[in-house]
This record gives sequence, structure tokens and C-alpha cells, in this order.
Amino acid sequence: MGPTRPHDLVHAVVETALGIEDGFWGATARGSTFQGFPLVPPGLPMEGRGAGPALLTAYEPDRTGPRLDAAAARWAAVPEGGALVRRWGTDR
Repeated sequence: MGPTRPHDLVHAVVETALGIEDGFWGATARGSTFQGFPLVPPGLPMEGRGAGPALLTAYEPDRTGPRLDAAAARWAAVPEGGALVRRWGTDR
């Protein structure tokens, strides 16, 4: 699998670390749907193209960096053909 951090894993880690509950994974956990994604009931339609760019302070990278490093280490430890399972809203 390698040490590269998958895009979706980075989103999950950052949204959790910063308490962003209306980001991609939070919205998905609540059943939101997005164009090109299959509908899974109950599905809560989402309007528009998102909430806009995240406004980061100087402290957010300090809060997310160590968590991203830990997630990258967990990802790198996944054996070929294996899977990394994450529970939304946690660091695991």
C-alpha cells in the first residue's frame, strides 16, 4: 500500500481533528448524497457545491499534523489486500 496518505483518509483525519461535523465525512455519516455517489437509504440530499473553503488559523496544522502522521503510519502498516477501517469522529 505504501506510505502515501489517501485523500479520503486525510479528509477524515482533518475533519475529526478540527471538529468539522459538516465536512464530507460528517455529511456522509448523516446520510447526505453527492452527485456521482450511489444513494444509500435514508439519504439526506445536499444542496449546492459545498460550504466553501476552510478557514484555518495558525493552530489547526498543529492539531492535525500529528494525527495525519499517525493515520499515515496505520495506512502504511496495512498488508497488501488488507483494509483500513476508521470510525467517523475518532482517531481510530
